[in-house]
Amino acid sequence: MSSTPPINVEQENLSIEREKLVVEREKLEVEKYKARWTAIGVAVPILVIAATVALGIWSQYQKGRDDFSLKAAEILLQGDSPDVTKNNPNQLSKDFARSFEPTQFGTNTVPAQKELLQLMASRPEDAVRILAMWKSMFPDDKWIEPFEKNLSSSPSFQGTVTRSK
Repeated sequence: MSSTPPINVEQENLSIEREKLVVEREKLEVEKYKARWTAIGVAVPILVIAATVALGIWSQYQKGRDDFSLKAAEILLQGDSPDVTKNNPNQLSKDFARSFEPTQFGTNTVPAQKELLQLMASRPEDAVRILAMWKSMFPDDKWIEPFEKNLSSSPSFQGTVTRSK
């Protein structure tokens, strides 16, 4: 016999090698499939973390904006008068001072005038005398004239007006 292997053996070896190649290709496909799912398994939590961080940042931005609006309203309501708030905007934005209209929040009332009104409200029986005393101390105060007319025509103060005379 000859020293070269028979053709059948070579063909059989070739067919075995082809089968091995098919098996290796299938293994490669399985590995690709596993790699895709591994990538998805890693990417999904990263995306969830990124979405959580983005939502937290957006939430803090909204909260800061709302807190600013609330603080601005609080500052407006705490001032002695709306004009004082407009002339001294402290930490408010530049646009805030320009957009603020003090006439929307009442007229300019100094603290002494507020005290007068509070005193008269707390002692309605002496309201007319308190008002007369104020007028004698501050005769140039014109803001009090309409208030005085309303006070003398008010039914709730009618008894105090006649009693004081």
